[in-house]
Amino acid sequence: MYSPSGNKSEQRDRELGELLGIGLQMFQENIGILLGGTAILGILPLLPFIPAVGIVLFMAGGSMDKNLENIDPAKIVPMVGAVGVASLISLVIYIAAKVGFTAACLKITRGERPSFSEFTTNTGYFLNFFGVSLLLGLAVLVGTIFLIVPGIFLAVKLIFAPFLVIDKNMGPMEALQESWALTGGIFWKIFLAGLAYIIINAVVGAIPIIGIVAGLATYPFFEVLLSSIYRSRTGTLAA
Repeated sequence: MYSPSGNKSEQRDRELGELLGIGLQMFQENIGILLGGTAILGILPLLPFIPAVGIVLFMAGGSMDKNLENIDPAKIVPMVGAVGVASLISLVIYIAAKVGFTAACLKITRGERPSFSEFTTNTGYFLNFFGVSLLLGLAVLVGTIFLIVPGIFLAVKLIFAPFLVIDKNMGPMEALQESWALTGGIFWKIFLAGLAYIIINAVVGAIPIIGIVAGLATYPFFEVLLSSIYRSRTGTLAA
């Protein structure tokens, strides 16, 4: 398990309020790439569905007002296949973009200036990042099935795993185990940060138009905050 050494270990005890201030400052200083990265995460994964929709409309006869029962059953399989392939490609693109975005957040909280090249130069982490994302998702899903609370607990305890894959080049299982250890003692700090994010999103999202724009900023800020908490915990926060 990674253990900080020297005077950097003092960063392990930073309060959430202080980390919020640090995260906000880092967000403001790097707002361009953070908002741009959020746009990449939101737009690129949707592109594979453009040809998929075209295939579906073509197979349906080019008319959107046709009922499904009027379509030739032989056409259903290729239509579903097109959507399935588009979904798979979209997932791959999203994970690849998330690797770059996470790498950018880690650089920001280490005091470095990331660039959009993060989205093309960190492809070596893709498989491990994909694996840890899959395992994390399954763990939270299974935990949520059992009365929700276990799912929330697992989501918090394993939240550092994606950071560890990139920052420490760990494999999926090693990253999950290390995240479990690192979140010891700061469970409520992470939980409260996540709860605040959910509440703010819900309130802001209820405001027409403004909610959409503001929502684009809350996500990257939360990711920087999480990265700041991780950096503080490991004694590598540049602040």
